Amino acid sequence: MRQSCVHADLPRGGLGNKLLVWARALVFSHLNELPLFVSNWAEVKIGPFLRNEKCKRQYWGYFNKTNHPSFLRRLSFAMSKCTEAPPLRRVAGSEAKLLYVFRKLPSWPDYFKDLREFRSLIVDRFYQNVSPKYLSLAQLQDAPVIGVHVRRSDFREPIAGEVPGNACNIRTSLDYYIRTIQILRDIQGTKLPVTVFTDGMEAEIAGLLSLPGVKIAPRNPDIVDLLLLSRSRYIVVSPGSSFSYWAAFVSDAPVITHSSFKMRIRSDEEEFFEGPVETFDPILWLGSRVCQERSL
Repeated sequence: MRQSCVHADLPRGGLGNKLLVWARALVFSHLNELPLFVSNWAEVKIGPFLRNEKCKRQYWGYFNKTNHPSFLRRLSFAMSKCTEAPPLRRVAGSEAKLLYVFRKLPSWPDYFKDLREFRSLIVDRFYQNVSPKYLSLAQLQDAPVIGVHVRRSDFREPIAGEVPGNACNIRTSLDYYIRTIQILRDIQGTKLPVTVFTDGMEAEIAGLLSLPGVKIAPRNPDIVDLLLLSRSRYIVVSPGSSFSYWAAFVSDAPVITHSSFKMRIRSDEEEFFEGPVETFDPILWLGSRVCQERSL
């Protein structure tokens, strides 16, 4: 290895989790002006097929400019001195050729700790890396008004007393989404149309889809769902889902979170609205900033 470099060895798992690891490696490489290599955006997953999940989590071709390490590069990685998950700061110069590896998720629940201050860099690079094919596919579809993400599939049903978002991989009651939609509509004084993005089956969310003006999003690749959800006028995230957190992170729209959700996804300042629907005041929010839809 001729010089120190950074390797984002992405974990097996969903798209949101992969993006979290990639973003940390990106920031570290940027701060230290080191080349970044990225592995495992896509891999063969058997579990979603065995569980007959709606989304198979196959991410082939979603990203370009990945700088995937070659076979020879990987051999050099194997023989290099390795530092796992270093803090996101500049490191002191050294003659030693070091490999900085990122493969672990940040600590629950504050997934975006140390990333928020670099949001502009991360968002710009994210859009640069998404394949033009999928950017175009998202651009050709109408942006949702209220975009709701309902995570199901490998999330489990809650045990009595469990609060959504206080632990990983717990499903949130449909009653929460129904109530949130009703309050948003009451605030606006009209039945705003709702688009539901979900990895569950329609039968699992029938109570939500039975509301007037609520429809399920058309079948699209996962990256297009993320892009479309991010373009919503209002985003209702699924507690515990890094997928919908990422849609919120790359968006400037108001983000509706569960009342148990204590961390911020974007800036620590009051630059963006994030919070329970009961605390959302559209007049105050629009008076403090102008929300412009990002051009894909």
